[in-house]
Amino acid sequence: MYWCIAVVCNACLPLPTEEISTTITSDFKDPKVKMVLDLQDRQQTDSLLLLLSSKDATTRYWAAMAFASIKDKNAIDTLAQLLLHDRLDSVKIAAAYSLGQIGDTTAQRYLIAAFDTEDTTGASFNKYVLEAIGKCGTAFFLPLMSSVTTYQATDTALIEGQVLGIYHFMLRNIVHPSGTNRMLSLVAQLQYPSSVRLVAASYLARGQRLGLDTLIGVDSTLSAIFQQEADAEIRMALALGVGKTNTPLAKSALLQQFNIEQDYRVKCNIIRALRQFDYLSVRDTIFAALRDTNLHVVHTINEYLLEKGISRDANTYRRLAQDSTFSPIVKVGLLTAANKHMPNYFYRL
Repeated sequence: MYWCIAVVCNACLPLPTEEISTTITSDFKDPKVKMVLDLQDRQQTDSLLLLLSSKDATTRYWAAMAFASIKDKNAIDTLAQLLLHDRLDSVKIAAAYSLGQIGDTTAQRYLIAAFDTEDTTGASFNKYVLEAIGKCGTAFFLPLMSSVTTYQATDTALIEGQVLGIYHFMLRNIVHPSGTNRMLSLVAQLQYPSSVRLVAASYLARGQRLGLDTLIGVDSTLSAIFQQEADAEIRMALALGVGKTNTPLAKSALLQQFNIEQDYRVKCNIIRALRQFDYLSVRDTIFAALRDTNLHVVHTINEYLLEKGISRDANTYRRLAQDSTFSPIVKVGLLTAANKHMPNYFYRL
């Protein structure tokens, strides 16, 4: 290890005539890139820390990126120097990304300091700073991030940074009503880019303890957006969010959309969302969907019946499985559900 560090040190010390590099290469065959990736693979953090001060931009960039994989907390202070003082945005972005990936709250103060509130040309850099804060910031900062409503629809990078920050807080089980309200607001406004609205919708789909069932009027808002949404990927996420409101209006919207939906992925998520509602109130739709020609939809229905089926319908599952027009996967699913839900005292061949 000592000889390796010595070689790296020599490589980091420029000759008097060496010019400071400003070009970053992504060519994995480049010797400098190969050297850094080899050190990363070997987790030689001491050597990588030395490379963060290299005059060569490519070396500096890839060394910074290496810590996104290694996640060594000892690199935070050194990465922060790149974040705050490097002359190249690409290197600063790499430092921000790695600080977020390391995930330690001590990086938050550096990221906040690095955010440029005046330079609009640094919007892309600010996006990565906001996202990184979501990965490592404290719960105290989430309401502060969520309260910013001055970003315009054309400020794509800044808006993406905000929603990604809120989203990553959620992935760490840190949620706040202000964050949820901000995501609801963004997904409801069609003037925002689809990239922003998709993250906001995904937040509503994946977030736990968001309290969507306690917000007055959110069921009608989300249901309307869901049924009018043209982007299938956003509809996929919204289906799960609508289900979380757990109201008759939401259930009606899901059932109506299922009957006209053409995208199998959305239909699968509608079935998953229907788990939030009383089985008997959606049973007819579930049974009718057993004849869907898409195997993904059928498999999702099988999972639904296995989880939500009731003993009262166990014999019904068994009888339906005898229908010769059903595909084998449907029959297997029905018999599996019947076997699980059939009461011992009622079971008969």
